[in-house]
Amino acid sequence: MKLLGTEITRNIQRDMFEYMPKEYEDYIQSRAIVEVESEEFERLNEIVADVLAQFFVDTATWGLAYWERLVGIITDENVPINERRSVVKVKLRGYNTINAVELKSIISAYEYGEIDVTEIPAQHTIEIDFKSEYGVPANLEELERLLCQIMPAHLRTKLFAKHNWHRKLRKYTHAELSLHSHIDIRTQKALRDDYKR
Repeated sequence: MKLLGTEITRNIQRDMFEYMPKEYEDYIQSRAIVEVESEEFERLNEIVADVLAQFFVDTATWGLAYWERLVGIITDENVPINERRSVVKVKLRGYNTINAVELKSIISAYEYGEIDVTEIPAQHTIEIDFKSEYGVPANLEELERLLCQIMPAHLRTKLFAKHNWHRKLRKYTHAELSLHSHIDIRTQKALRDDYKR
């Protein structure tokens, strides 16, 4: 058995016998009692480890609903758990004055991969560029809601996502491209010229 969610292994049955006089190991009754009790201790250890996991956003499962309630989010069990965790972490970070560094820190909790955040003061604009993935990020609506909450009213945000450009697709015929959906054509890495197969 692993001890409290760690990598430390422990034989509870063996440990229990070490606390008793040696001759108890020879009796069928004491072996039966220790066997049953050791199984119960293992089950108890698993329960305690599971409860302990709920104290951390990154490992919470059934306890994530409590985190969401703590930060004022309505729980939606249909949303993937990683997205729910990301939203909770963003809310926990809090926000006061927003600058590019703070904004990048908040957005990075959404696990979009590498992003660039650029302030353009003269245009009252902040540009957010999703660099590592092609296509529109999965929970973009949630990010847009968050940006509306934390961004000052006088600032505008521009979001940039990478897509395949026509010049990257020109080596394909219309017949070859017709095998893919419009979204796949814009986002698939395998269709780009620079993709190494």
